[in-house]
Amino acid sequence: MKFTRRIILCVALIVFGTWISNAQTIPCPAGFICLSQEKANETASRLKELIEARDVIAKFTLERGLAIAERDAANALVKRINEMIALDDRMMLTYEKAMTQMQKIMDMQTALIEKLITRLDKPKSPWKQFLDALKTVAAIVVGISIGRGL
Repeated sequence: MKFTRRIILCVALIVFGTWISNAQTIPCPAGFICLSQEKANETASRLKELIEARDVIAKFTLERGLAIAERDAANALVKRINEMIALDDRMMLTYEKAMTQMQKIMDMQTALIEKLITRLDKPKSPWKQFLDALKTVAAIVVGISIGRGL
């Protein structure tokens, strides 16, 4: 019996202690969450950190977007510059080909002029001199006959 009384007494103390600890807390109204001041301060500081982190993330996102736009613009500029360099290279090749052709033409012209000069400077053969004399006599005879009306 003493054992049973002790068990009942222990159970009663536990129930009474639980009831007293629950009685000391202020019950929360429906729809509210009750926190200790310590938890409320901790939650407020974490909420403040979250807001600051969101601001930083928004700034980084904006900067990243600007950096991506700048990178794209720089890539487009590099592409255009490479196209201009390629065009300049093609123009230089075309210019060099044209200059080579012009040099060949000038060499051919020089060779032709030299051949003609050597032909003109070449002494006339006696047969050619005789033919030139005949041409001159024929021109004089034709002139005289035209002048006399024949």
